[in-house]
Amino acid sequence: MTGHQQLFEDLESGKAQQVPVALAAFGTPIEVGSVPRQVIYAIPGLRQLHSADVFWGKLQGRLQKRFDLLLEPFQAYYAELPEDERQATLARLSKYPNWAGFALWFTRRVNLFRHGAHYTLTLELHGEPLHLPAELEFPDNRVLTEAEAESMRAAQLASYRRNLETLVELAADFDLDQVERSVLIRLLRQSPRRLRKHFLELKERMRTAMVLSELRRTDARFSQYHELYRARRLKRRWQAYLGPTNSGKTHRAMEQVAKAGSALYLSPLRLMALENQERLEEQGIPCTLITGEEQIIREGATHYCCTMEEFGRFQNTRFDVVVVDEVQLLGDAQRGWAWTDALVGAYTERLIMTGPELVTPSLEHLCRICNDELTIEHTRRLTPLAVDPQPPHLQRIPAGSIIVDFSRRGVLELKALLEQRGRRAAVIYGALSPVVRREQARRFREGEVEIMVATDAIGMGLNLPAHRLYFRTDEKFDGTTVRTLTGQEIKQIAGRAGRYGFSESGLAGGFEHTVIHTIRRGLAEPDPPLDLKKFAVRPDYGHLKTLADALGERSLLRVWLTFIESVNYGEHFMAVLPEELMNWIGRLDDPAIDLRLRWIFASVPIHGGPESPARLSALAWLRQVHQGGIVPLPHLGRLQDLRSLEETLHELEVYIHLWRALPEYFVEEEEALARRETINDRILEILTATRNSRRR
Repeated sequence: MTGHQQLFEDLESGKAQQVPVALAAFGTPIEVGSVPRQVIYAIPGLRQLHSADVFWGKLQGRLQKRFDLLLEPFQAYYAELPEDERQATLARLSKYPNWAGFALWFTRRVNLFRHGAHYTLTLELHGEPLHLPAELEFPDNRVLTEAEAESMRAAQLASYRRNLETLVELAADFDLDQVERSVLIRLLRQSPRRLRKHFLELKERMRTAMVLSELRRTDARFSQYHELYRARRLKRRWQAYLGPTNSGKTHRAMEQVAKAGSALYLSPLRLMALENQERLEEQGIPCTLITGEEQIIREGATHYCCTMEEFGRFQNTRFDVVVVDEVQLLGDAQRGWAWTDALVGAYTERLIMTGPELVTPSLEHLCRICNDELTIEHTRRLTPLAVDPQPPHLQRIPAGSIIVDFSRRGVLELKALLEQRGRRAAVIYGALSPVVRREQARRFREGEVEIMVATDAIGMGLNLPAHRLYFRTDEKFDGTTVRTLTGQEIKQIAGRAGRYGFSESGLAGGFEHTVIHTIRRGLAEPDPPLDLKKFAVRPDYGHLKTLADALGERSLLRVWLTFIESVNYGEHFMAVLPEELMNWIGRLDDPAIDLRLRWIFASVPIHGGPESPARLSALAWLRQVHQGGIVPLPHLGRLQDLRSLEETLHELEVYIHLWRALPEYFVEEEEALARRETINDRILEILTATRNSRRR
């Protein structure tokens, strides 16, 4: 049996799915690759042929005819090509699938050979030649004549000239010679609409860059962040007490505060600031308390306890001692800038800080930048801490225990469950005011309740005498996602068990075996070091006002973002704008409102989501102040449930904060303070009330 006969039979039976074919292209025999079986049998009449020789003859003839029709328009052009182009053409045709795109490919090859694709156009800008690389855009279906190619070049030149005229017009007093030639050429090659858009953006960026360059050259605030503080006049001694919770770090720091002639204690939490203020006053030392929501002013006081964000008002005040508590928050994405500000700017010869050992590399780095001296004293936990291997029964949790959940809802739910079983419980969570938190902590300390149920708000320094602490869960929502607790978070919270002076040891546990496993692992694993290479800083109003005036920019948000993107603080510091604050500024950023007024409202600590009553009220108050109106206190309405009381309390705290900043507009401070006290009392009444238990 011949090869032709066998291939024919294989094709008919379906064993062969494609067959090789040889044809002639431009008079030259070539192998055109393998043609699929379905294409062959789609040719009319072939399926009815049962003689192998007749079949192959008909197939060859039909394919050659199609091939000739395909190539016929290109015969003359093929003849004028040089040998290398001819070979490239035949290679293109040597495989069957390439036939469909041959016309497009071949016409472009011929156009390239005839006319060339790339050439140079020359324009004139400010009397100097501007050479622009250009490229012909060939049609897909035909070969251009020389006249057509020349016409296309002329049209392209005219288009470039029009674009250049547009650029000159848009530039106005802006010097186009400052734009790199490569950038200018890219602009001229764009469509008029895109040219206008991109050039105006470029012009604004370059103008901003020039303004910032001048500011950095003439204004030290834009180039030498850490050199601006009076603290650089001193050779400061940093004393760091680093170690686990319940190792006496804050106690030792406060002992030095009490001995000092003047001192500033900076805390991450309002309640910690309040506790230490009371500690100093119990020793007969008048001490002023300043937080974002509360002030207790002692006339003539030389000691201050404040939250970290309030440091700015003290940066030019010299103290004998300054304490920065929980210094590991230097790395916090939302608030780290405040710790940088305090550490860099504290105007004192004795700067004391407390925190875990993981912060060591960052403190060493920042201290070197400030050209100060650092001494680290490592502290050890004063009472041993063990892990309870068994989950507790809610009914039998020992009195004096703390239960930790990571949501307000969970805390209140646990309180209700305990009270249904005849247990008395107090609660602490973030939405509570310092007054309410302090009273809840007092009830637990003095034994009025058996159990404290709290969020991780207790994780930083609150003085709660508990032998046992139980985690309800090992996961928390961190503002972005629900995740497993880190080892440091577990240590920080679990370390509240076994308070020195109240217990000889501490016991940490969980409500499930998986939670206990997470706790055991977290307590055992070493903490990864916090090794910051750049430290977050936040521009003050003076920075932003200077930049806004220089740029002629009215948007607070755009000025701040420009500051972040373009101002160089050097290799050690970086300007930041936390996402929550950025979203808040975006809502109040009306260019018609005075920039300083927007800055004041942006600086108010407002919690809750974008539609919380406090945020909505603040937006309304901003418009009222802008229009010169006095802002009345918010209407209280009927406040029955805990949630509405908490929201109204926060609204009042925002009002009180704004009264301190804008007393000419927020004039009802006495009534605001009275209402705050009333609402705090009502919240305490609700939290203190015990539900009917099953025992009763």
